[in-house]
Amino acid sequence: MKIIPKPNGICTKRTGSLPAYLVKGANLGGFPAWILQAFAARSGLSTKPVPQQQARMHFVQDAALGAEAYRLTVYDDGIMIAASSERGAVWALTSLYTLMEDDGFPYVTIEDTPKYAHRGFMLDCARHFFPVDVVKAIIEQNALLKLNVFHWHLTDDQAWRIESKRFPQLHTYGGQAYYTQSEIKEVVEYAAVRGVEVIPEIDMPGHTTAMIAAFPQLSCKAKAVVPPKKGGIYKTILCAGKDDTYTFLRELLDEVCPLFPSPHFHLGGDEAPKDEWQNCPHCRAKLASCGGQNYEDLQGFFTQALAEMLAANGKMPVLWNDVLKSDILPEPFSLQHWVEMADIDRTRPYLAKGGSVVFSDMFHLYFDYPLIFTGLQRVYSYTPQCKGNDFTAHTGTAGIEACLWSERVADAETLYKQIYPRLFALAEAAWTNERNYNCFEARLAHRLKQFPLAYTPISESNPEGAARLAAIQQYTQYAIAAAGANDNAPVFTPEMIQQFLAGFDISIPIE
Repeated sequence: MKIIPKPNGICTKRTGSLPAYLVKGANLGGFPAWILQAFAARSGLSTKPVPQQQARMHFVQDAALGAEAYRLTVYDDGIMIAASSERGAVWALTSLYTLMEDDGFPYVTIEDTPKYAHRGFMLDCARHFFPVDVVKAIIEQNALLKLNVFHWHLTDDQAWRIESKRFPQLHTYGGQAYYTQSEIKEVVEYAAVRGVEVIPEIDMPGHTTAMIAAFPQLSCKAKAVVPPKKGGIYKTILCAGKDDTYTFLRELLDEVCPLFPSPHFHLGGDEAPKDEWQNCPHCRAKLASCGGQNYEDLQGFFTQALAEMLAANGKMPVLWNDVLKSDILPEPFSLQHWVEMADIDRTRPYLAKGGSVVFSDMFHLYFDYPLIFTGLQRVYSYTPQCKGNDFTAHTGTAGIEACLWSERVADAETLYKQIYPRLFALAEAAWTNERNYNCFEARLAHRLKQFPLAYTPISESNPEGAARLAAIQQYTQYAIAAAGANDNAPVFTPEMIQQFLAGFDISIPIE
């Protein structure tokens, strides 16, 4: 069968098919009518709810099935779908649509359940803006791969992309592009009927130059800044010592949280230099009053305060693993692991204490890197790891998520080619227990024949040999030059470059 990701349970196909024209109505069996919405839009079939005796599609609620599990049967009398949840029913319909042929649906029996609860993709729309139709196109294709999380990175140093009626200067400063609140609602609703949870990210206290440009008083120095045009790590961050900072953020989160029904809200927490905090009388006083040992602890207190604001809005924070530099952490929260560094390698003990982790390893799952670094097969073979320890089956492994940071991705066609077909590989790594790359590639070739977005051909998705090594060397030299033009970027030494390449299992001479 051409299903991606490959099902984990029974998957059989029999001779014959059910004509599509016969599927004119559905008996929902207690499920809400919205579960049919995406399937109807994709298939063009009328699947309105009808009484049981008139239906050729029947739903059954089966509490014995897992949260996203489903059982799909197509036979000569119709279609039977069993699930315990709306999302399970949506995944059954997703599989049914994937199997759809011109004349109908093949006779099949599929029993399926996902490997991980969190199967995600993060899109950075702060560095470069992508309009709503592009965002929805990505959500649609990801939903067809049964990816259930769309992590929407909406603010950073370069721009603020959320309309704020309380603080309009955030989104109007500098004439930047942004999403209106009605557009955000449209995207969230579009995703929801496809089984996809939209998790917003407002990164704090670092990566906040755009916020501070609009409201300079939020920084320690309270001086005017201009949002940068390049990526990097910038030293001007939110002041954690001023009470006014917390008042502002409380009002802001109270406005933004209701736009996103998800129980999760990503607060970032990564790459926050403490240079200005160390010289700020407000931050020094706050650290002393909180009893912290260092300025990483001050970030811990800052994050705890934001977590309380989220809790008042019914949200739980998600944080990048940089926050583990401090032992002061909110409870509860979910961790997103993106990088291993000697000074913050605390993911393993965090898991040992019962923490929940989404793995987004930058050396396997960052799709802004070209295919010369993270080819299709490398993505497909990924298993959650930290410092050589395999956490595939660990109870604290919530799942995996690919990320695309858009500093070097400025248009939709480039964006699509960076994401696809690698996201097909990510989807199977997140859903399927027993993987076989050759089998996957054969199914992928079939799926790509009718894929509606731009993508990189399979033949170019696993670069090898001398040409690949030459391209890596050229790309690395370009990255060094680009970083050298940015005052806030680190100075790369040959040793740092080799350490970086080693993360991709690459070793080549760099001048």
